[in-house]
Amino acid sequence: MTTCWMILFYGRPYLKYSLASIYDQCDRIVILYSPKPSQGHGTPLSVPDTEDELKKEAEPFMDKIVWIKGDWNNEGEHTNAIWEHVEDCEWSYRVDYDEIVPAGFIQEMIRQAEQTENKFFQVPFVHLWKSFNKCCLDSQTPYRLTRLKRGEGDKILDSHDGKWRVVHCGYAIPDEYMRFKWSTHGHKPELRPDWFEHVWHGDAEENLHPVANGLWPKAQHFNKFSLPPVLRLHPYFNLSEIH
Repeated sequence: MTTCWMILFYGRPYLKYSLASIYDQCDRIVILYSPKPSQGHGTPLSVPDTEDELKKEAEPFMDKIVWIKGDWNNEGEHTNAIWEHVEDCEWSYRVDYDEIVPAGFIQEMIRQAEQTENKFFQVPFVHLWKSFNKCCLDSQTPYRLTRLKRGEGDKILDSHDGKWRVVHCGYAIPDEYMRFKWSTHGHKPELRPDWFEHVWHGDAEENLHPVANGLWPKAQHFNKFSLPPVLRLHPYFNLSEIH
Protein backbone atom coordinates (compact mmCIF):
# COMPACT_ATOMS: atom_id res chain seq x y z
CA MET A 1 0.00 0.00 0.00
CA THR A 2 1.18 3.52 -0.83
CA THR A 3 0.01 6.59 1.09
CA CYS A 4 0.54 10.13 -0.17
CA TRP A 5 0.43 12.84 2.46
CA MET A 6 0.78 16.58 2.91
CA ILE A 7 0.98 19.15 5.65
CA LEU A 8 -1.44 21.99 4.94
CA PHE A 9 -2.48 25.34 6.35
CA TYR A 10 -3.09 27.27 3.11
CA GLY A 11 -2.86 26.52 -0.57
CA ARG A 12 -5.94 27.16 -2.70
CA PRO A 13 -4.01 28.10 -5.89
CA TYR A 14 -2.79 24.55 -6.51
CA LEU A 15 -4.33 22.20 -3.94
CA LYS A 16 -6.89 20.50 -6.17
CA TYR A 17 -4.37 20.20 -9.00
CA SER A 18 -1.83 18.60 -6.68
CA LEU A 19 -4.45 16.17 -5.36
CA ALA A 20 -5.62 15.36 -8.89
CA SER A 21 -2.03 14.56 -9.88
CA ILE A 22 -1.54 11.98 -7.10
CA TYR A 23 -5.07 10.57 -6.86
CA ASP A 24 -4.49 7.63 -9.24
CA GLN A 25 -0.96 7.00 -7.94
CA CYS A 26 -1.74 6.02 -4.36
CA ASP A 27 -4.16 4.06 -2.21
CA ARG A 28 -4.77 6.78 0.38
CA ILE A 29 -4.13 10.48 0.91
CA VAL A 30 -3.55 11.87 4.41
CA ILE A 31 -3.85 15.64 4.90
CA LEU A 32 -2.47 16.99 8.17
CA TYR A 33 -4.28 20.32 8.41
CA SER A 34 -3.41 23.12 10.82
CA PRO A 35 -5.43 26.35 11.01
CA LYS A 36 -2.23 28.26 11.78
CA PRO A 37 1.32 28.14 10.34
CA SER A 38 3.49 25.40 11.80
CA GLN A 39 6.79 26.50 10.28
CA GLY A 40 7.97 28.04 13.55
CA HIS A 41 7.26 31.66 12.61
CA GLY A 42 4.13 33.60 13.46
CA THR A 43 2.82 36.39 11.25
CA PRO A 44 0.47 39.37 11.56
CA LEU A 45 -0.93 38.43 8.14
CA SER A 46 -4.19 36.54 7.92
CA VAL A 47 -4.05 32.99 6.62
CA PRO A 48 -5.24 33.31 2.99
CA ASP A 49 -7.49 30.24 3.10
CA THR A 50 -9.99 28.82 5.57
CA GLU A 51 -10.42 25.13 6.29
CA ASP A 52 -13.78 25.14 4.53
CA GLU A 53 -12.24 26.72 1.42
CA LEU A 54 -9.48 24.12 1.35
CA LYS A 55 -11.94 21.27 1.88
CA LYS A 56 -13.98 22.54 -1.03
CA GLU A 57 -10.89 22.30 -3.26
CA ALA A 58 -10.27 18.77 -1.99
CA GLU A 59 -13.88 17.64 -2.26
CA PRO A 60 -13.56 15.69 -5.57
CA PHE A 61 -10.90 13.47 -3.97
CA MET A 62 -12.41 12.92 -0.52
CA ASP A 63 -13.06 9.21 -1.07
CA LYS A 64 -9.31 8.66 -0.64
CA ILE A 65 -8.58 11.50 1.79
CA VAL A 66 -8.14 11.20 5.55
CA TRP A 67 -8.38 14.80 6.83
CA ILE A 68 -6.72 15.29 10.23
CA LYS A 69 -6.95 18.64 11.96
CA GLY A 70 -4.32 19.36 14.60
CA ASP A 71 -2.31 21.99 16.44
CA TRP A 72 1.42 21.46 16.01
CA ASN A 73 4.10 23.71 17.53
CA ASN A 74 6.63 23.42 14.73
CA GLU A 75 7.24 21.86 11.33
CA GLY A 76 8.96 18.82 12.85
CA GLU A 77 5.93 18.00 14.99
CA HIS A 78 3.62 18.57 12.04
CA THR A 79 5.50 16.29 9.65
CA ASN A 80 6.21 13.60 12.26
CA ALA A 81 2.47 13.30 12.92
CA ILE A 82 2.22 11.25 9.73
CA TRP A 83 3.99 8.17 11.09
CA GLU A 84 1.03 6.93 13.14
CA HIS A 85 -1.13 7.01 10.00
CA VAL A 86 1.07 4.91 7.70
CA GLU A 87 1.87 1.91 9.88
CA ASP A 88 0.03 -0.42 7.47
CA CYS A 89 1.84 0.92 4.38
CA GLU A 90 4.90 -0.19 2.49
CA TRP A 91 5.58 3.24 0.95
CA SER A 92 4.78 6.84 1.85
CA TYR A 93 5.15 9.77 -0.50
CA ARG A 94 5.07 13.37 0.73
CA VAL A 95 3.60 16.02 -1.56
CA ASP A 96 3.12 19.72 -0.85
CA TYR A 97 0.07 21.63 -2.04
CA ASP A 98 2.12 23.41 -4.73
CA GLU A 99 3.72 20.26 -6.17
CA ILE A 100 2.25 18.60 -9.26
CA VAL A 101 3.33 14.99 -9.70
CA PRO A 102 3.48 13.69 -13.29
CA ALA A 103 1.43 10.62 -14.14
CA GLY A 104 3.36 7.45 -13.32
CA PHE A 105 6.00 9.35 -11.34
CA ILE A 106 5.41 7.71 -7.95
CA GLN A 107 5.39 4.25 -9.50
CA GLU A 108 8.64 5.06 -11.33
CA MET A 109 10.28 6.30 -8.14
CA ILE A 110 9.16 3.14 -6.29
CA ARG A 111 10.48 0.99 -9.15
CA GLN A 112 13.88 2.63 -8.81
CA ALA A 113 13.76 2.42 -5.01
CA GLU A 114 12.94 -1.29 -5.07
CA GLN A 115 16.29 -1.92 -6.73
CA THR A 116 18.03 -0.68 -3.57
CA GLU A 117 18.03 -1.41 0.16
CA ASN A 118 17.65 2.24 1.12
CA LYS A 119 14.87 3.75 3.24
CA PHE A 120 14.65 7.44 2.29
CA PHE A 121 14.63 8.73 -1.27
CA GLN A 122 15.15 12.14 -2.85
CA VAL A 123 13.38 13.03 -6.09
CA PRO A 124 14.07 15.57 -8.88
CA PHE A 125 12.16 18.85 -9.23
CA VAL A 126 11.66 21.70 -11.68
CA HIS A 127 10.58 25.09 -10.29
CA LEU A 128 8.18 27.27 -12.28
CA TRP A 129 9.11 30.95 -12.10
CA LYS A 130 6.32 33.61 -12.01
CA SER A 131 4.44 31.88 -14.84
CA PHE A 132 4.12 28.56 -16.63
CA ASN A 133 6.54 29.83 -19.30
CA LYS A 134 9.73 30.02 -17.24
CA CYS A 135 11.50 27.76 -14.79
CA CYS A 136 14.54 27.44 -12.59
CA LEU A 137 16.54 24.23 -12.32
CA ASP A 138 18.93 23.15 -9.61
CA SER A 139 20.51 20.04 -8.14
CA GLN A 140 18.27 20.07 -5.07
CA THR A 141 16.30 16.84 -4.62
CA PRO A 142 13.86 16.98 -1.69
CA TYR A 143 13.09 13.89 0.36
CA ARG A 144 9.69 12.62 -0.72
CA LEU A 145 9.57 8.80 -0.81
CA THR A 146 10.01 6.54 2.24
CA ARG A 147 10.17 2.76 2.48
CA LEU A 148 8.35 2.07 5.74
CA LYS A 149 8.91 -1.59 6.63
CA ARG A 150 12.68 -1.79 6.27
CA GLY A 151 15.73 -0.20 4.72
CA GLU A 152 18.57 2.04 5.79
CA GLY A 153 20.17 5.19 4.42
CA ASP A 154 19.10 7.41 1.56
CA LYS A 155 19.45 7.70 -2.19
CA ILE A 156 18.76 10.24 -4.94
CA LEU A 157 16.47 8.82 -7.61
CA ASP A 158 17.09 9.38 -11.31
CA SER A 159 15.20 11.91 -13.44
CA HIS A 160 16.32 10.18 -16.67
CA ASP A 161 17.54 13.44 -18.21
CA GLY A 162 14.58 15.43 -16.97
CA LYS A 163 11.80 13.05 -18.01
CA TRP A 164 10.78 12.52 -14.39
CA ARG A 165 10.49 15.73 -12.38
CA VAL A 166 7.96 17.06 -9.90
CA VAL A 167 6.63 20.45 -11.02
CA HIS A 168 7.03 22.86 -8.10
CA CYS A 169 4.67 25.85 -8.39
CA GLY A 170 5.69 27.65 -5.20
CA TYR A 171 7.19 30.52 -7.21
CA ALA A 172 4.25 30.74 -9.61
CA ILE A 173 1.76 32.14 -7.10
CA PRO A 174 -0.10 35.44 -6.61
CA ASP A 175 1.52 38.15 -4.51
CA GLU A 176 -0.89 37.61 -1.59
CA TYR A 177 0.33 34.05 -1.22
CA MET A 178 4.00 34.93 -1.65
CA ARG A 179 3.70 37.56 1.09
CA PHE A 180 2.23 34.98 3.44
CA LYS A 181 4.80 32.34 2.43
CA TRP A 182 7.62 34.83 2.98
CA SER A 183 6.26 35.80 6.39
CA THR A 184 6.01 32.21 7.66
CA HIS A 185 8.84 30.55 5.72
CA GLY A 186 10.52 27.62 7.47
CA HIS A 187 13.93 29.02 6.40
CA LYS A 188 13.06 32.58 7.40
CA PRO A 189 16.39 33.31 9.17
CA GLU A 190 18.24 32.30 5.99
CA LEU A 191 16.19 34.35 3.52
CA ARG A 192 18.00 37.03 1.55
CA PRO A 193 16.78 40.33 3.05
CA ASP A 194 16.55 42.07 -0.33
CA TRP A 195 14.85 39.22 -2.19
CA PHE A 196 11.18 40.08 -1.77
CA GLU A 197 11.45 43.67 -2.95
CA HIS A 198 14.33 43.46 -5.42
CA VAL A 199 13.76 40.04 -6.96
CA TRP A 200 10.10 39.11 -6.47
CA HIS A 201 8.76 42.66 -6.85
CA GLY A 202 11.68 44.01 -8.84
CA ASP A 203 13.05 43.38 -12.29
CA ALA A 204 16.04 41.23 -11.33
CA GLU A 205 16.78 38.56 -13.94
CA GLU A 206 19.76 36.93 -12.24
CA ASN A 207 20.47 35.28 -8.90
CA LEU A 208 16.81 34.46 -8.26
CA HIS A 209 16.85 31.94 -5.41
CA PRO A 210 15.53 33.41 -2.11
CA VAL A 211 18.20 31.74 0.05
CA ALA A 212 21.22 30.47 -1.87
CA ASN A 213 23.23 32.94 -3.92
CA GLY A 214 23.89 31.56 -7.38
CA LEU A 215 21.64 28.49 -7.12
CA TRP A 216 19.16 29.92 -9.63
CA PRO A 217 21.38 32.11 -11.84
CA LYS A 218 18.60 32.85 -14.35
CA ALA A 219 15.13 31.67 -15.26
CA GLN A 220 14.99 29.75 -18.51
CA HIS A 221 12.26 29.19 -21.05
CA PHE A 222 9.87 26.39 -20.16
CA ASN A 223 7.57 24.61 -22.60
CA LYS A 224 4.27 24.77 -20.72
CA PHE A 225 2.76 22.19 -23.07
CA SER A 226 5.07 19.63 -21.48
CA LEU A 227 3.34 20.13 -18.12
CA PRO A 228 1.14 17.38 -16.67
CA PRO A 229 -2.26 17.67 -18.40
CA VAL A 230 -4.01 18.69 -15.18
CA LEU A 231 -2.11 22.00 -15.21
CA ARG A 232 -3.33 22.84 -18.69
CA LEU A 233 -6.74 23.41 -17.07
CA HIS A 234 -5.31 25.87 -14.53
CA PRO A 235 -6.45 29.52 -14.76
CA TYR A 236 -2.78 30.60 -14.70
CA PHE A 237 -1.88 28.54 -17.76
CA ASN A 238 -2.21 31.39 -20.27
CA LEU A 239 -0.94 34.22 -18.06
CA SER A 240 2.33 35.82 -19.10
CA GLU A 241 3.02 36.60 -15.44
CA ILE A 242 1.15 35.66 -12.26
CA HIS A 243 0.41 38.56 -9.91
